[in-house]
Amino acid sequence: MIKKLFTGFFVLLIAISQESFAQKQFDEVLPIAIKPYFKNNRLNNVLNLTTQLINDTLSLNFKPLSIKDEYFKYCKYENFINVLPDTVWIKKKKNPIVDKHYKLVYNYKGVNNNMGNGYYTPLSDLLGKRFQILDVKISPKNNTFDHTNSIDIYMRCIQNGEEIIWRRKQYDNSEWGLESISLKTADRICKQELIGKIYYQKDDKDQYKKLEIIDCSYGINTDYFTPFLKIEFKDTVNKIITYNTSNSTAMFLTDEEYTVIEQQRINKLKESGHFEYILSKVIKPKNPQIRYGKTTQTQSTDELSKYLYEDNTVSILWH
Repeated sequence: MIKKLFTGFFVLLIAISQESFAQKQFDEVLPIAIKPYFKNNRLNNVLNLTTQLINDTLSLNFKPLSIKDEYFKYCKYENFINVLPDTVWIKKKKNPIVDKHYKLVYNYKGVNNNMGNGYYTPLSDLLGKRFQILDVKISPKNNTFDHTNSIDIYMRCIQNGEEIIWRRKQYDNSEWGLESISLKTADRICKQELIGKIYYQKDDKDQYKKLEIIDCSYGINTDYFTPFLKIEFKDTVNKIITYNTSNSTAMFLTDEEYTVIEQQRINKLKESGHFEYILSKVIKPKNPQIRYGKTTQTQSTDELSKYLYEDNTVSILWH
């Protein structure tokens, strides 16, 4: 029956003009509300990015590990600094002298490194902690983040109220094991703006694939202090596709851009005086007693004809 129906129409595929919109990387097609959280996505605007973080809640994300892992002992962090130093007594005296009778330890939860030259913050005192960001300063102050400067993040521990400074330096070996940071408010805004959004991506057959965002999470890599999104897409057959803006060069169109391109395609078909027919729906007919019923014609909103053929098994719609 399908073959018989198909031969009743002339099928013409025509060339479409070049697209008005080029596909872009995902961080270039973001909703306006979350673009401020990606101001450093080209490594040269870190100052503008960090101003978005003040008052947000920060969590530190470490490489998956266990306290029994061999490299756990190397996770000793030197760049988490107390705003007010702790006092470590060497020998208590009535009129003590600093460095002779006591030391001022600026390292957060400072533990002696047993080498006589400093203290560090153990990983165990950072795991699971959440911090409110009070202020962010770059020294020397400029819009880049490289080996010549540092980012000072002033934070208050939500669990115990302690105030510390995280002095983040690029390529700092003392922060081995620390991968990224999460931000509560930024993540919530990204979820609000992105979940349910539709994007399109070309497949290997040069056809557009419709993708819906079903989940996402926002974070900042600590190496270059660059933001990223981890995204879960669902395609039209419910296949889950994962995507990370920090390590993928996949290209996308927004739903609005795709709509314009599709309308251009329809306009080309109209101008050509020909139509393109595809099978779009197969459903049960209204009257199952009719066998090889008449082909009916309906008119679509885009003014391209749709044809309906019915028998007692299925109803086939071509347009």
